[in-house]
Amino acid sequence: MSSYQQRFLKTPIVLRGVAIGLMAIALRFVIFDRTLTARANELPHTQNLRSAASICPAELATAIDAAIERPPLHRARWGILIEPLSLGARSRVLYSHNAERYFIPASNAKLLTTAAALRQLSSGFKIRTSVYDMGAGVLRVLGRGDPSLTDVQLRELAQQLKHQGIREIKHLLVDTSYFQGDVVNPNWEWEDVQSYYGAPVSSLILNQNAVDLTLSPQQPGQP
Repeated sequence: MSSYQQRFLKTPIVLRGVAIGLMAIALRFVIFDRTLTARANELPHTQNLRSAASICPAELATAIDAAIERPPLHRARWGILIEPLSLGARSRVLYSHNAERYFIPASNAKLLTTAAALRQLSSGFKIRTSVYDMGAGVLRVLGRGDPSLTDVQLRELAQQLKHQGIREIKHLLVDTSYFQGDVVNPNWEWEDVQSYYGAPVSSLILNQNAVDLTLSPQQPGQP
């Protein structure tokens, strides 16, 4: 969710509010499905797995163990903890397997991060990107971490500047000081930092911090 504002002479003008829809997070475990059951039937020396609807809590451990102990999964590591959703029954553990061990969360951490943001900020929170007229033809763009800012909004902002009577910009200041701390987290894997998804953290993000390149040959026969 984002909101774009420009401020001139201390007068805020809302340019556009774009709802990128932070999705509400619902976490659930799918123990067995028809696809898994079908694949299990194709594997040698495995038991036929029943659907989740036919498994009672007393049979849960046996059914899950049969799934995760299959020969093709012997090299995998599993960390599983299943508890009832009701608050009063959460102290009752239905199934536990290496639940106390540490695992690298990978992209699963995004689910918890998004859930924490929704809880703290609410689903109606808007991230503002503001433009300030500093006088003498100087504009200051202050980013606050909006991940949905694109050149489309910049063109709309330029039109707003034109309607405000601004015809010439001598200096454009980009302010990325809103986020404090390291731009690269020291806990990141070094190989991830070299990839596109390991871009440094910035409070002013444009076009998802990505640039598209199209390479074309200049002469016949060239790669």
